[in-house]
Amino acid sequence: AASRELKMLLARKTNLGERMSKRLIFASSVRNFTNDLKYSVSNHEFKELVNSFEPDQEIVFLDVREDEDLADGYLPSVNDLGATVKNIRLPILDLIELQLQPLEKYKDTHQIYCYCRSGNKSVAATRLLSLHGYNTVNLHGGLRNLAPIMDL
Repeated sequence: AASRELKMLLARKTNLGERMSKRLIFASSVRNFTNDLKYSVSNHEFKELVNSFEPDQEIVFLDVREDEDLADGYLPSVNDLGATVKNIRLPILDLIELQLQPLEKYKDTHQIYCYCRSGNKSVAATRLLSLHGYNTVNLHGGLRNLAPIMDL
């Protein structure tokens, strides 16, 4: 039993170490990767998109925050019109590993609006998804920029 617990502890530590390494790589490369971002929307444009969203619109909102960034709030699940907002959460480290299954059905049909806490991870997500053929737009400044004008 002790050796099984030790193996589990080592496996957990290895996984944590791998995720920390990916974070360091992400942090050091995000500036080079995102220099030529062409498409972003302001906090006011993003708020209007969420508040006026209708189910037949070909729009998806993509939350790329990691677990530790979730304390900043969430987009509303229902907007001012009573429509359920298409909101998907796919952490940036999963995107970097190209775990794109939750987005595949939207690839050729939907505009994907990426957002995170401060805008850095969503810029990287916007570029990465764009390179893989997705139609993406970034929320400039992230939820921190959106929070003063919208209840999260």
